[in-house]
Amino acid sequence: MSGDVAIAQPARGSIASTRPTPIDARVARAVEARSDESADVAPRHDLEAERAVLGAVIIDAAVLHAVRPHVEPSAFYHPSHAAIFEAMCALLDRSEPIDVVTIAAELRARGRLNAIGGLQYLGDLAEATPTTAHAEAHAQLVTELANVRKLGALGRQLASMAADPRSTAEEILEKGSSALLSFSFTMTESPVVELGTLLERF
Repeated sequence: MSGDVAIAQPARGSIASTRPTPIDARVARAVEARSDESADVAPRHDLEAERAVLGAVIIDAAVLHAVRPHVEPSAFYHPSHAAIFEAMCALLDRSEPIDVVTIAAELRARGRLNAIGGLQYLGDLAEATPTTAHAEAHAQLVTELANVRKLGALGRQLASMAADPRSTAEEILEKGSSALLSFSFTMTESPVVELGTLLERF
């Protein structure tokens, strides 16, 4: 399945694995269960980059200060990874320690610990991350792919409008322009992006 292929691909600069791990198996099952992807092609994502970000924070909580400006919980493709990062940020906001035990406690309080794979999964993330050196680059990659997925979703929405005989060219253009302009203000690296640049990328 497409989700399996995406997981098998090593991330740029992140941890590569020569054989499936317990993390791979759990992530594969959850990704396959997502209802927002087609049966043939999964939206672009990099699960190993997501794991590398989370594992780096578990190893060294100070990493969260470096990666947080570059990524938000909603940027993570895997829902468990989003929940873990959100829990990490909550702990940081309360100036509490960030480690496997405190993250697990926060997830338990939110009723999400079992959903993400329990304490074992948090330990696996740390064990699978040999270094924190590239955490910031991995966070940027996670956000980049999240932005790509947003643009892809917009493209599908515009295509759906174009196939609807009730939609006019003006309405489609207005929808696309408005969405792209709004999207430009959410870009991590540059708060304001020229509409023409976004259209060229799109």
